[in-house]
Amino acid sequence: MKYYVLDGYNVIHAVPSLNRLLDKSLEAAREELIHLCARFKKGRSDVKKMVIVFDGKSEHEDLPQKSVPGLQIIFTRTSEDADDRIISVLEGINRSEHVFVVSDDNYVCNQARTHNATPTSSSRFFSELKTLIEGSKHPKHIEKSPKEKTLSATEARKITEEYRKFLGI
Repeated sequence: MKYYVLDGYNVIHAVPSLNRLLDKSLEAAREELIHLCARFKKGRSDVKKMVIVFDGKSEHEDLPQKSVPGLQIIFTRTSEDADDRIISVLEGINRSEHVFVVSDDNYVCNQARTHNATPTSSSRFFSELKTLIEGSKHPKHIEKSPKEKTLSATEARKITEEYRKFLGI
């Protein structure tokens, strides 16, 4: 089973469609991220839990939380940094679990590695999320477009040889 730990505001700022919602409000962007993660969790039977960590203020601690099984929303305290809370979350997860940390922050990604977690960029995660959501919009009986043609080993070698000649190597 997989765990996902998201650096909430980092993801919002990195994903253009979420970032655009900041023009409306921070709450709108947060709500959309939570909604998308709930859909991701629901559509993936291999995901045990998702945790979204937001920098916050102590006054946010008592905000009502949406009740989505396997999805936890954390607002840090005023004096606490989201990066530090993500690390605390990682320390509380069994190291035998497959954990993905979604962030573009180098510090968070490096700490994820030290805690046996796999860092994943916000854009890569969002791409997976979009694929899942868009795939669920198509009825199963409709054939999807064929995948790109893959090259045979012979074709790939020929292209490589031609490219080397072109470069003069």
